Amino acid sequence: MFRRFFSVKSSISQAIGRTPIVQLSPSLVGRTDVSVLAKCEFMNPASSVKDRLGIALLRAAEESGQLQKGGVIADATSGNTGIALAMAAAAEGYKCVIVMAEQFSIERRLVMRGLGAQVVLTPAADAAMGMFAKLRELCDKHGYVNARQFESEANERYHAMTTAPEILLDTADAPPTHLIMSYGTGGTAHGVARVMRAAYGENKPLIIKLAEPAEAPMVTSGLPQERDATSGYATAPHPAWKKHAVQGWAPQTIPAVLQRGLDAGYFDGTVTVTDAESIAMARKLAHTQGIFTGISGGGAVAATLKEAATAPPGSVLLTVIADGGDRYLSTPLFEGVATEMNDEEMAISKSTPSHQL
Repeated sequence: MFRRFFSVKSSISQAIGRTPIVQLSPSLVGRTDVSVLAKCEFMNPASSVKDRLGIALLRAAEESGQLQKGGVIADATSGNTGIALAMAAAAEGYKCVIVMAEQFSIERRLVMRGLGAQVVLTPAADAAMGMFAKLRELCDKHGYVNARQFESEANERYHAMTTAPEILLDTADAPPTHLIMSYGTGGTAHGVARVMRAAYGENKPLIIKLAEPAEAPMVTSGLPQERDATSGYATAPHPAWKKHAVQGWAPQTIPAVLQRGLDAGYFDGTVTVTDAESIAMARKLAHTQGIFTGISGGGAVAATLKEAATAPPGSVLLTVIADGGDRYLSTPLFEGVATEMNDEEMAISKSTPSHQL
């Protein structure tokens, strides 16, 4: 008999979550006396951890009374939240407008438009601050509901309600001693850290660190983020931010969602990784583990392996792989990957006589 794992869902929104945790091989980790686990959030319906955020923001807008039947929900995003919000809006009967800086991958805007969203691009030179300003301008003019992913408490709350309990349940036999989590909005890191800290209590050690780009070490720097005290909006780029290649990470500011977690003292420090390290690890995960992730997933694992190198024997380290490699086909991750046969593939083809190009 087949075991029944999942019931029929009434909509795609109900299929979000319950993503698997996978142990990475000792050959990748470089040690046999520690375990490294990765929660594979690309297994969500729209292929990223932001699927959780998309439905959380939509439900929060509904519950507040701002989002009414036939209404438009909008946000600024590097892509994954926009895809998630577009999916949720389509499933729940709303319209969606996304503001995105033009430097983010073409694949992301195509997926959003494929899900029925309208995508407004802003100049790459204006970076995240430009798309934030454009979003607020459009919402003020057209009455769109601003989902406010970088400020909304619904962000960390949804991860506290879903992601963290999933981790606790799935790792009950070998609980993590270390959590290494990257941040975009900071919702995953904040929500998971809050629940895990409470679950472990004072007598059970747990090290929680943030992964961030070495090119944009905003939290590592210790420098404050300029912010409007009422709205939570960042009012200027963070002084430690510089352009980097990890789409979805460190979006030119320390978001209010993450700041609340920092202020609560949930994190024990940071681990920085370079663009090159993130890209190399994403490729290595695909080639050696069969895990097809993007630059951000590579960065999260690279940071975790740095921490694993000095962790005590018996440690269990867990990270979150945010999305899949299919969002990065037009990025540096796939530089040098040919669409035509290379010499080795041509030689394989010619090793038998038929059907050669």
